Amino acid sequence: MEHNQVGTVCSPALQWVTDQLTQGVLVLDEAQVCYLNAPLREWLASLGIPVGPGHSRADFISALSEPDSQGNVQLSLAGAPNLCLTARMGEQAGQQVLLMALPQAAPRQGWADPMLAAAPVGLLLVDDGGHILQANPAIETMFGFEAGSLTGQLIEVLLPERYRNGHAGMRTMYSVQPEARRMGVGRELFGRRADGSEFPLEIGLAPVQTPSGQGVLASVVDISERRKIEHSFRDLVQAAPYGVLVVSQDGCIRFLNHLVAQAFGYRTDELLGQAVEILIPERHVAGHPPLRTAYSRAPRHHRMGMGRDLMGRHRDGSEFPVEVGLAPLVWDGQQMVMAVVTDISARKRVEDSLRQANAHLEQFTYVASHDLRSPLQGIGDLAEWMQEDLQAGEYDKLGNNLERIRSRVARMGRVIDDLLTYARAGKASTELVLVDPQALLDNILEMSPIPEGFVLERDIRVSPFPGARTPLETVLRNLISNAIKHHDRSQGHLRLRVTEEDAYCCFRLADDGPGIPEASLERIFMLFQTASASARQGSGIGLAITRRLVESHGGRIEVHTGVAGEGRGAEFRFWWPRFQQRVQTGSTQ
Repeated sequence: MEHNQVGTVCSPALQWVTDQLTQGVLVLDEAQVCYLNAPLREWLASLGIPVGPGHSRADFISALSEPDSQGNVQLSLAGAPNLCLTARMGEQAGQQVLLMALPQAAPRQGWADPMLAAAPVGLLLVDDGGHILQANPAIETMFGFEAGSLTGQLIEVLLPERYRNGHAGMRTMYSVQPEARRMGVGRELFGRRADGSEFPLEIGLAPVQTPSGQGVLASVVDISERRKIEHSFRDLVQAAPYGVLVVSQDGCIRFLNHLVAQAFGYRTDELLGQAVEILIPERHVAGHPPLRTAYSRAPRHHRMGMGRDLMGRHRDGSEFPVEVGLAPLVWDGQQMVMAVVTDISARKRVEDSLRQANAHLEQFTYVASHDLRSPLQGIGDLAEWMQEDLQAGEYDKLGNNLERIRSRVARMGRVIDDLLTYARAGKASTELVLVDPQALLDNILEMSPIPEGFVLERDIRVSPFPGARTPLETVLRNLISNAIKHHDRSQGHLRLRVTEEDAYCCFRLADDGPGIPEASLERIFMLFQTASASARQGSGIGLAITRRLVESHGGRIEVHTGVAGEGRGAEFRFWWPRFQQRVQTGSTQ
């Protein structure tokens, strides 16, 4: 039997057995190192830590944790403060016996493969216990460690402290199913430098065989500069005077600026991670994913919806016109789409207003030069005749001419009243209610019953929708009344059909009357105009007001003739919005 310096008994046979192990064996008492087997002594010597039996425990071990439920402890060596070892601990006769896996010591002369040592990316070789076997110079520079100082340390030394506790479990999971892959896909990864500072990085993993068994080769890239560029891009996009969306190929919103969120009535955080279809009118949602797929197969700079009116869906369900430009973009290493979205509500209103103003100005010019000028000229002629009658002493003619003057003045008054009515028809109503076309028609027929001999057939296939009820009722009443008034027979048949067409309700009112001459199809919508002089039974303002009401509420109207065959019949068609249209002030119409 051989006694060491502190009286620990160790037979030569037991010492020989422990020296054959690949693990390190360490025996301690409360004050001193009692025994180290040969593998442990050689490994410590490779690290420049000479120690043997009788060495002060406090000078050798700086920290020793309490054992966990499986008897595992963590210990740190005073000669290598950044080195942390895991050991299985037991107690025997007042002494602590520790059995630990030893990391493979790297040669002091540097990285084993000169090509890998010269690699511009950081490379780490780690054993299955999480100990760093080798670290190339790029890694040491990246993390701020001295050459060779990372060898033997646990990989967790390169992680921020908040991630260290859970990392051992992740290592274990990887060892069960090792594969070459990118680490932390979808998450931001950070490293911790020797001075405690943190920086973003990307890590690739690949299983390899090491002298001590299965290991992992990790490639590490510092992406700090890339992150700075991305942050600068984000700041630039946030400052852009138009809305910007970044959308992944699966349709998920990955980034947006505050302008696009504001335009659609959301906060930025409420849209992040949502499907882009949340911003599209419901009737188009089902058909949008195939369009996204088609674009992803052939991405290009592209203006969306050429030749069509694009609409966006506000949070409150209302819609507004938009322009959308698309461009392919690589974001966080993935192929995505950047969409530039512009709310063109104000521009659309200005364009519509200018177009209507030009048309109305043209009509007003005609009225001023004809319908107002003619009575004035007639009054002037009558005044001259009255002057001649007075000079001739023919007083009996004065009364007749005065009556004719009063008639022309009254006519001018009616024209001016009609002009005011026409002007008021150009103001869109902002009072929205739920409009039921069936109930609307019932109300019209109750107030203005169909004359005997006439029949109105209805075919209404739309659900109630939000809209301006009174203007729509006025339009429909004018068209029904016009069809009956201008019919040339005592009996007639009218047919009203209402269907949904995209964002509109399409109203079609057909009759079997005399029809409208082709030359008059556009003229009938002008002020004080009718289909023919012989048909002039009214003021000629009803259809002009009808068109203005339709257009001022975002619709359009047209007329077709000869629909009943043999040149007879006319059909008026008008499209009325069935969804709220948002205006720039925040109200809807």
